[in-house]
Order: sequence, then structure tokens, then C-alpha cells
Amino acid sequence: MMQGGGACWQDFYFCNVLAEDQAAPPPPGSTGIWTDSFDTGAEVIRNPIDDWSIVYMPYCDGSVFAGDNAVVDFAFQADIEAKAGLPPGTGPFIRFHRGLRNATAGIDIARELFPKARRIMLAGSSAGGVGAASLTPFLVRMAFGNKPKLMVFNDAGPVAINLLDVDAILARASDWDFGQFFPASCADCDAAAGQGTAIIKWRLDNDSTIRESFYSTDGDSTNRFFLKVPTQELYRQLIVTEHGALHAAHPNRYKRFIRSGDDSHTALQTPLFYIGTANRVPLHKWVKDFLIPRNRVNEDGNDGPVWVDIVEDFVALP
Repeated sequence: MMQGGGACWQDFYFCNVLAEDQAAPPPPGSTGIWTDSFDTGAEVIRNPIDDWSIVYMPYCDGSVFAGDNAVVDFAFQADIEAKAGLPPGTGPFIRFHRGLRNATAGIDIARELFPKARRIMLAGSSAGGVGAASLTPFLVRMAFGNKPKLMVFNDAGPVAINLLDVDAILARASDWDFGQFFPASCADCDAAAGQGTAIIKWRLDNDSTIRESFYSTDGDSTNRFFLKVPTQELYRQLIVTEHGALHAAHPNRYKRFIRSGDDSHTALQTPLFYIGTANRVPLHKWVKDFLIPRNRVNEDGNDGPVWVDIVEDFVALP
């Protein structure tokens, strides 16, 4: 489980910077995947992963678990000095974007603790969702090999980016330097100008057994802020189009759970894991169906998948 916490790049500083700020769950009042069950008042719903072992990765580098770079930041110097009570001119200060190294360390620990794991769900929320859906699956394969069943659950990490926000795209590419890790054969992987979902497409094309899922609301106000997407309609178009292309290319191994008329952000660690629905399908049930592939007999008498791709019809935000 890869935690979230924003993102930082030049002249944009909205990220968690200390692992100590993210104590390992479950803290008091926790919910979502951190509880064995959830009482709705009408029923008690069992957590479908309550018997799984969990390796928790706090987030503290600002590069969505994907960067590996040190950036001398003069622009941020005065702000740091003021907040720390340091005299002017103490800096410059360095931003250490070592997210991929952090993820590597976490996967190494997971391998040491559970060397014989047969099923692995790599999950993450927000920035952690981006990390889980971008480069970290490759680390899992390198550590555990190709035999374990690998499943990726991206909880509201958009991955898809606003290509009109050119300055931010270039700043992230420069500060995080994640493009150095793209496979040479991924022609569409371009840190400075390409769509972020290209690395997912390449992985699905080349890893024939991995299965991946994407959760989001179509009005996610947090992601719209980070991507500079002003309206629900534009954000919906972005995620439905880009993640829809992944589903179209690999319909049995990449599916979406997109809720409309809601601007909330993430679900795995909130009550929405139990009470959130899309087209009347509860998220917790959809996750269970994702983890345990099986078929059912449909109305025509034919076998059909239980785990389905869901995109709700558009409902305007209140």
C-alpha cells in the first residue's frame, strides 16, 4: 500500500515531505481497508482484504514514487529560511526526489517478509496511486519474478495529464527525472511531452498476466487542482478517454470504476470503500471481483466476467 501526499516541482510546492507525518495505519478512527469490517447501520460489510498481509509505504519525496533526482531550489530558499527561523542566505536548499528508491526499498522489504507470495496487489492512493500504476509494478516483477499473480489498484492517481499545462509537465520531467526509467521500446513514453498513461499501455502490452484497475470520481477536486483542469466536464473527458483507451486495448485486464456527480478524492482508506457505488455496484464488491477472477452465467445463459468496467453516466456536481 503506497500512501499519497501531493506533489512538488519547481514553483509548485504541495507535497508531504516527511515520512514521520504519515504514521503507519491503523490510527484511531481509521476506516476503509484498515478495518476488518464496516457497519453501515443496516448491515456489517466484511473487508475483502482483511486477511491479506500489508506492507505500508509512507510518502515523503514529492515525486509520486517515480523520481530520482536532486534539485537545487533557489526559489524555495527564502520560504524555508523563514519557516525554519534561519538567517537569509543560509541556503540554497536541495529537494531530494528519491521516490523510486523509496519504492524499491519498500518492495525489497516486502520480498524479505513474504518471499513466497503467490498473489500481490500493488495499491496506492492519490500520489501513491500514480506510483503504483507507473513504475513500481516493474520493481515487483524484478523482486518477485513473473510467477506470482500481480494486480494493480490505482486509487485516484490520475496518471493521465493535462497536456496543455506545458510548464508543469516540463518542470516535473526535469525535477523528477523519471523519464530515465522508461523502456527504450516504449515509443509513446515521453516525460516532457507524452501522455502519462503510455507506460501502463506498454506494460499491459508486454506483461501478459498483470491485471490493473483504476478508481476515480469524475469531479475529483484534488486532481483537478494539481492538473489545472478547471471543470468536471474536462476532467471527466481526460480520465474517461485516456483510461478508456487502456481498457479498449486490454478489456479483460484493465478496468475502470468511475463515479459521477462527486468531487471527492480517493476511496481505499475512507468509508467510500464500503458505501461508494457506481451503477449500483459497491466498490468493495468490485475490488473483491477484481482480486478473484471468475465468471457467472448472464441473462443469455453465457458465461460473463463478474469484474466489469464501470463508467457512470454524467451527473453534474451539486
